[in-house]
Amino acid sequence: MKKQLEEFENILNKLYPNFVINFNAGMSEGDINQIITVNKLSLSNSLKDLYMWRNGIDIPENSDILEQMIFPNGILFSLEEAIKHYKICALEEKVWDEEFFPIFSSSYGDYVLIKQKTATPFDEFLYIFSPALLVVEPTTIYDSLKTLIYSLEEGYKKGIIRRENGLLIRDNKSYYDFMKGRNPQSEYWKMEY
Repeated sequence: MKKQLEEFENILNKLYPNFVINFNAGMSEGDINQIITVNKLSLSNSLKDLYMWRNGIDIPENSDILEQMIFPNGILFSLEEAIKHYKICALEEKVWDEEFFPIFSSSYGDYVLIKQKTATPFDEFLYIFSPALLVVEPTTIYDSLKTLIYSLEEGYKKGIIRRENGLLIRDNKSYYDFMKGRNPQSEYWKMEY
């Protein structure tokens, strides 16, 4: 996973050199473990790798969240921000089951979630929760975090995903077919829209 994240960042640096400066520095594994222990969380190694790579994105003041999107389903939360959303959405408001932990969110109330480790075998799927798309139960969208990063790297290289005039752009049909082919086990890409 670490190598995949480095390659993804290299592609972003090559295509959009001024954008990557908005990413927060990664965290140490010790700091991550301390935070998840204090908050009684159980996160996968791939999610820990993500936060060691970059701890979310810094949204400049007076900036629109859409201008900061590099991931198609929203902004990468810092670990601290993800925990805040988890506590509100899963623990307090019971919007989704507490086994799900948020990674990304859009300004439209969409979330990409991952299951925490439990006594049952851990699955690496990422799930979408999107009332705007009428996906009100977490539904698999990416076969794994690694698959998402690899897909984004390839999508940016091929121009299927790109940034224009400060915004993330994708041709919906090409993007849909591209992601469906790379995430064959995920239910979201099997739905008709």
